[in-house]
Amino acid sequence: MRALLLIAPLLLSCRAPQPPASTPKGAPVVDDAGRRVYFEAPPMRLLSLAPSHTEWIFALGAEARLVGRTDQCDAPPQARLRPSIGGLFPPDYERIVAARPDLALMLDGSAQIRARLETLGVKVLVFQPRDLNGIYREGRVLGRLLGLEARAEAVISGMEAQLRGCVTPITPPPSVFYEVWPDPLSAAGADTFITALIEAAGARSVVTARGWPRYDLERLLVARPRFIVTPHGPRARRAPAWARLEAVAAGRVIYLDDPALLARPGPRAVEGICALAARLRASP
Repeated sequence: MRALLLIAPLLLSCRAPQPPASTPKGAPVVDDAGRRVYFEAPPMRLLSLAPSHTEWIFALGAEARLVGRTDQCDAPPQARLRPSIGGLFPPDYERIVAARPDLALMLDGSAQIRARLETLGVKVLVFQPRDLNGIYREGRVLGRLLGLEARAEAVISGMEAQLRGCVTPITPPPSVFYEVWPDPLSAAGADTFITALIEAAGARSVVTARGWPRYDLERLLVARPRFIVTPHGPRARRAPAWARLEAVAAGRVIYLDDPALLARPGPRAVEGICALAARLRASP
């Protein structure tokens, strides 16, 4: 029965997608890399090179246009039924060309891959949200471009309502350390979307460095975060001094049930914020 439920959306999506009534005209689309990309008509064959973009395509109801995705694009479950072009590093350009996309969506990563796609005749848009507003912006830009603006606004309104209903201020905001990797220990920096989502959940990060810095455990002992949030389980290999951390000793380590909710800057991010906010309030 579950297989039938998963196959049904694919069967429905096999029907030839119909162009939306409105088409973008005049002004270019400006992506998160500051690039101005012009479209004569709404793209009808989408290639997603990141899980967050795939989730937006499904949230907008545009999955019938998804002609290619990476192996990492695994949500919602129906995404696994769409054709895959494999991994992105290195990209399989032969499979990409065979998918005949007219738009590729990617994160702000390899300029070389982006340039190669454009030489192959594929338009590319870069979206790299740094916070909730950036996530909302991607949804709105895609909504306008794909002729699904009303759907985009409905999705975003639902996200905003969900956020208002699940987050209540915590005074003072509890301090948090987000463990990106246990050995060597690394953290989510001050300018990352993970830190932005932690703040949206009502907490504050003890990490002031930018990016994804390595973090000295002795320094973490001094910082004394009230909570440690991690996508890695309790059996992950960590330094012996880990047990000396106040949050560890007090049982205030939050092991994420679905790490993707905070790790992917897509429409499910609010679910991650709400889940973290609940754990912060429930922890001793």
